[in-house]
Amino acid sequence: METEVLRWFQQVADGATVTEVADLWMVSQPKVSRDLMALQREVGAPLLVKSGRVLRLTHAGAVFKKHVDAIVNRLDDALADVDQLIERGECRGSGHSEGGNDVVRPEGAGVPRVVEDRLCARAVARLALGHTHFPHPP
Repeated sequence: METEVLRWFQQVADGATVTEVADLWMVSQPKVSRDLMALQREVGAPLLVKSGRVLRLTHAGAVFKKHVDAIVNRLDDALADVDQLIERGECRGSGHSEGGNDVVRPEGAGVPRVVEDRLCARAVARLALGHTHFPHPP
Protein backbone atom coordinates (compact mmCIF):
# COMPACT_ATOMS: atom_id res chain seq x y z
CA MET A 1 0.00 0.00 0.00
CA GLU A 2 1.28 3.39 -0.95
CA THR A 3 1.02 6.16 1.61
CA GLU A 4 -0.13 8.54 -1.12
CA VAL A 5 -3.09 6.27 -1.96
CA LEU A 6 -4.01 5.97 1.71
CA ARG A 7 -4.11 9.78 1.86
CA TRP A 8 -6.33 9.85 -1.24
CA PHE A 9 -8.61 7.30 0.41
CA GLN A 10 -8.83 9.52 3.50
CA GLN A 11 -9.78 12.55 1.45
CA VAL A 12 -12.43 10.73 -0.57
CA ALA A 13 -13.79 9.17 2.61
CA ASP A 14 -14.02 12.67 4.09
CA GLY A 15 -16.21 13.81 1.18
CA ALA A 16 -13.82 15.02 -1.53
CA THR A 17 -14.54 13.87 -5.06
CA VAL A 18 -11.98 11.86 -6.97
CA THR A 19 -11.60 14.83 -9.32
CA GLU A 20 -10.89 17.17 -6.38
CA VAL A 21 -8.29 14.76 -5.00
CA ALA A 22 -6.67 14.44 -8.42
CA ASP A 23 -6.53 18.22 -8.83
CA LEU A 24 -5.10 18.70 -5.33
CA TRP A 25 -2.36 16.08 -5.90
CA MET A 26 -1.79 17.12 -9.52
CA VAL A 27 -2.40 13.64 -10.91
CA SER A 28 -5.01 12.40 -13.35
CA GLN A 29 -8.49 11.48 -12.16
CA PRO A 30 -8.22 8.01 -13.75
CA LYS A 31 -5.02 7.36 -11.76
CA VAL A 32 -6.76 8.18 -8.48
CA SER A 33 -9.74 5.98 -9.45
CA ARG A 34 -7.48 3.07 -10.50
CA ASP A 35 -5.38 3.31 -7.35
CA LEU A 36 -8.45 3.42 -5.09
CA MET A 37 -9.84 0.34 -6.86
CA ALA A 38 -6.47 -1.39 -6.41
CA LEU A 39 -6.53 -0.48 -2.71
CA GLN A 40 -9.96 -2.11 -2.35
CA ARG A 41 -8.68 -5.26 -4.09
CA GLU A 42 -5.63 -5.30 -1.82
CA VAL A 43 -7.79 -4.95 1.30
CA GLY A 44 -10.16 -7.60 -0.04
CA ALA A 45 -13.40 -5.71 0.59
CA PRO A 46 -15.35 -2.87 -0.97
CA LEU A 47 -14.40 0.31 0.87
CA LEU A 48 -16.30 2.88 -1.19
CA VAL A 49 -19.60 2.89 -3.10
CA LYS A 50 -20.67 5.43 -5.68
CA SER A 51 -23.47 7.81 -4.68
CA GLY A 52 -23.91 10.33 -7.50
CA ARG A 53 -20.58 12.10 -8.01
CA VAL A 54 -19.39 11.23 -4.52
CA LEU A 55 -18.01 8.01 -3.14
CA ARG A 56 -19.36 6.95 0.25
CA LEU A 57 -17.77 4.62 2.76
CA THR A 58 -19.05 1.10 3.18
CA HIS A 59 -19.04 -0.42 6.67
CA ALA A 60 -15.69 -2.06 5.86
CA GLY A 61 -14.47 1.31 4.54
CA ALA A 62 -15.38 3.05 7.81
CA VAL A 63 -13.50 0.43 9.83
CA PHE A 64 -10.52 0.62 7.48
CA LYS A 65 -10.50 4.44 7.54
CA LYS A 66 -10.28 4.51 11.32
CA HIS A 67 -7.07 2.49 11.11
CA VAL A 68 -5.73 4.42 8.10
CA ASP A 69 -6.23 7.69 10.00
CA ALA A 70 -4.22 6.33 12.94
CA ILE A 71 -1.45 4.96 10.70
CA VAL A 72 -1.10 8.11 8.60
CA ASN A 73 -1.16 10.32 11.70
CA ARG A 74 1.58 8.20 13.29
CA LEU A 75 3.61 8.33 10.09
CA ASP A 76 3.26 12.13 9.95
CA ASP A 77 4.35 12.36 13.59
CA ALA A 78 7.31 10.04 12.91
CA LEU A 79 8.41 12.08 9.91
CA ALA A 80 8.12 15.30 11.92
CA ASP A 81 10.22 13.78 14.72
CA VAL A 82 12.91 12.66 12.26
CA ASP A 83 12.86 16.13 10.68
CA GLN A 84 13.62 17.50 14.15
CA LEU A 85 16.53 15.07 14.50
CA ILE A 86 17.87 16.25 11.16
CA GLU A 87 17.44 19.92 12.10
CA ARG A 88 19.38 19.30 15.32
CA GLY A 89 22.10 17.51 13.36
CA GLU A 90 21.47 14.18 15.07
CA CYS A 91 20.59 12.20 11.96
CA ARG A 92 22.91 13.05 9.11
CA GLY A 93 26.04 11.72 7.52
CA SER A 94 29.21 13.77 7.39
CA GLY A 95 30.59 12.14 4.27
CA HIS A 96 33.42 10.70 6.37
CA SER A 97 33.34 6.96 6.85
CA GLU A 98 34.88 4.77 9.52
CA GLY A 99 34.37 1.03 9.24
CA GLY A 100 31.47 1.47 6.80
CA ASN A 101 29.64 3.86 9.12
CA ASP A 102 29.10 7.58 8.73
CA VAL A 103 30.78 9.49 11.51
CA VAL A 104 29.10 12.56 12.85
CA ARG A 105 31.24 14.80 15.01
CA PRO A 106 29.07 17.26 16.91
CA GLU A 107 30.72 20.61 17.36
CA GLY A 108 32.74 20.73 20.55
CA ALA A 109 32.55 16.97 21.09
CA GLY A 110 35.83 15.19 21.64
CA VAL A 111 34.52 11.70 20.93
CA PRO A 112 32.85 10.99 17.59
CA ARG A 113 29.39 9.50 17.58
CA VAL A 114 28.79 6.87 14.90
CA VAL A 115 25.46 7.07 13.08
CA GLU A 116 24.62 4.61 10.32
CA ASP A 117 22.25 5.63 7.53
CA ARG A 118 20.14 2.63 8.50
CA LEU A 119 19.66 4.10 11.97
CA CYS A 120 17.55 6.94 10.57
CA ALA A 121 15.39 4.49 8.61
CA ARG A 122 14.96 2.36 11.71
CA ALA A 123 14.05 5.46 13.72
CA VAL A 124 11.23 6.28 11.31
CA ALA A 125 9.91 2.72 11.51
CA ARG A 126 10.13 2.62 15.31
CA LEU A 127 8.37 5.97 15.65
CA ALA A 128 5.60 4.85 13.31
CA LEU A 129 5.11 1.77 15.50
CA GLY A 130 4.84 3.90 18.63
CA HIS A 131 8.30 3.38 20.12
CA THR A 132 9.66 6.36 22.00
CA HIS A 133 12.94 5.03 23.42
CA PHE A 134 15.97 5.22 21.16
CA PRO A 135 19.29 4.02 22.54
CA HIS A 136 22.21 6.14 21.42
CA PRO A 137 24.38 4.55 18.76
CA PRO A 138 27.82 3.33 19.87
